Amino acid sequence: MRTLMLMMMASVLFLTHTPTALAVDLQRVKQALSASSAQWEAVDQIDPDNPMRLGLLSREHPYPQKRRPSMPQFPFSLPGYFDWRDVSGKNFVTPVRDQGYCGSCWAFASTAALEAATLIGLNTPNVDLDLSEQALVSCAPYSSCDGGYISLASEHVMKQGIPVETCYPYLQHNAPCGAMCDASLAFTHAYGIRDWTEISDGKVINIDILKSMLVTCGPLPVSFNVFEDFRAYKSGVYSYTYGKNEGGHAVLLVGYDDQLQCFMVKNSWGPSWGENGYFRIAYDQTENQVQFATRGAFAYLGAAVPENRLVPKITANGKETLTITPGQPIEIQVSLNPVNQKGGSEKDWWVWYEGPSGELGFDITHDQWTSGFHRIGYPPVYLNEYSIYTFNTTDPNTLLGPGEYTFHIDIDDNGDGIYDGTWQATATVAIR
Repeated sequence: MRTLMLMMMASVLFLTHTPTALAVDLQRVKQALSASSAQWEAVDQIDPDNPMRLGLLSREHPYPQKRRPSMPQFPFSLPGYFDWRDVSGKNFVTPVRDQGYCGSCWAFASTAALEAATLIGLNTPNVDLDLSEQALVSCAPYSSCDGGYISLASEHVMKQGIPVETCYPYLQHNAPCGAMCDASLAFTHAYGIRDWTEISDGKVINIDILKSMLVTCGPLPVSFNVFEDFRAYKSGVYSYTYGKNEGGHAVLLVGYDDQLQCFMVKNSWGPSWGENGYFRIAYDQTENQVQFATRGAFAYLGAAVPENRLVPKITANGKETLTITPGQPIEIQVSLNPVNQKGGSEKDWWVWYEGPSGELGFDITHDQWTSGFHRIGYPPVYLNEYSIYTFNTTDPNTLLGPGEYTFHIDIDDNGDGIYDGTWQATATVAIR
């Protein structure tokens, strides 16, 4: 009986959130912009047949209760500018998608967050990991093209995962979950998260905490209220100027800029909208009727990738990039984080470096690092006392001269003796 009642509640809510074509008085929007101190520009023409393409349902939902696992420790100090599309030249955000004529913004924001979390977790930037939004639209509870919730989508991502796009290509309309590809294939290729947490209580949000969670956990699915003028956005730092509230929308927060006092956000209306599919929005829009991220903000706590993955990490003095003077010690530390290990073959891995003149340090000899090769079997283990090697000590054999060195950890993922970079990580050291 309770399940039936919840389904009826969800059905009633869905009926109120179907995407519709909405007229925008562009002249009034531009007049309001001219009369205000807003720092954004409106488009010259709006397609009257193009729907607002929202789909986020009311914050009140029957399931699940707000999850609040332990928050990760925040960085001691935050940079004044941060963008997951450019972290030391590495892009951990997948391309902009288009939700089309379907109220599935919640699915696109959640899927985009999972894609980014996976690229970060595997340290595989600049990869277009394309996961199936349709799997969420069709399979997440109380969700459809008529609307959905980030919280329910996040719970589904954690418990069931999302397969690749080819397993269930996006349809822009409702379809049965059973239409997904073979169940065993979907499970094998499902990506997920270890846990998730809700940052906002729907009433207030601390911007420093929001930025800290962004830097610490990766891009965040967030929600806000869309007003009539937002549909006319072309470029700049958006702030509300004109129009009525058209409904809730879910997007992906990817960065911030303290100098411009704004967030950078990935939308799901295609790359031709806004700033190549993105928009910037002022910090103070968290405090007014727009309720950016205040209405809802979520963090994904660790990627859970398909079975038998190993996530390698390598650092130099605890950093991925390091600049030191000649003669200073460099402590190279590596770790292998086993994810979803359920048996399988042993895997070889090795550590090596590239020097400033193109030389390669393949034979890193040390009592703990025999010829640079190591083996990790089942059950998997974390490297601990076997994970550290120090350069630039008093030992002349380990003294590195001036220049830039890139240290690698690489894993043979399928036992064929080929280290093809499927599971790899790097750390860069500049000696000047």
